[in-house]
Amino acid sequence: MRMFGFLISALGVLLLVACGASGATVQVSDPWVRAAVVTGAAMPAAEATMEPDADAAPMNMAMGSTSAAYMVLRSRGGADTLLGVATDVAEVVELHTVERDGDIMRMRPVTQIEVPAGGNTTLEPGGLHIMLIGLRRDLQAGENVRLTLTFANAGDVVVEAPVRGP
Repeated sequence: MRMFGFLISALGVLLLVACGASGATVQVSDPWVRAAVVTGAAMPAAEATMEPDADAAPMNMAMGSTSAAYMVLRSRGGADTLLGVATDVAEVVELHTVERDGDIMRMRPVTQIEVPAGGNTTLEPGGLHIMLIGLRRDLQAGENVRLTLTFANAGDVVVEAPVRGP
């Protein structure tokens, strides 16, 4: 009987370890989306100087038809990778970075964004961010935008990101 109890305990420990093997838990903090007007309002000056990378897929860069989402991704375990994002407010959602090319800042799509084990990755203006392309409607300060972030290990994480004005 004592051996049976030991086996049950060992099996329980193995199940706990197996369930948490990836250790993938991602916490999202301070999410927000830049306000935008689809009808042609000008973008903030800082973003108006950015150009898409010449090697990147064509993007609809019409003034006001794009926005961006920012946040801090925090791993509460093993490393993870942000693979993509979905939202109903844009036709296309891409992961992007911004790189300096001489005097020009260029936005460039990236295939994924790494979140280190036990660490943070910050998505911020002028750096890594989530690009919302082909907005389906205006994004006005005070409203929320639902974003579904898909991670390699943690799976889908749904975030309600408030829209902030320029």
